[in-house]
Amino acid sequence: MELLTDKKEHVVKHGSKVDKVELEAAKKRVAASLDGWKKKKRLCMNVIDTMLEDCPMSKQELLEKFQIVTDEEEGVTFPKFP
Repeated sequence: MELLTDKKEHVVKHGSKVDKVELEAAKKRVAASLDGWKKKKRLCMNVIDTMLEDCPMSKQELLEKFQIVTDEEEGVTFPKFP
């Protein structure tokens, strides 16, 4: 934690420039993370939908039974990223 605080202080005092290569690499990492999030969400929802095919419960009842909280219930959305 101390290292992060030191870095923050250095940036505040001296400023920091991020070169284009570093910025593009960061954008690619964020995009890959978002893609992974979307893929995992889709797979999870597919499993839930498959379980519902032979289940007399509603989707909401099934989610509650297994204590699954969806992104929508928590107000989480996929960020827009350029």
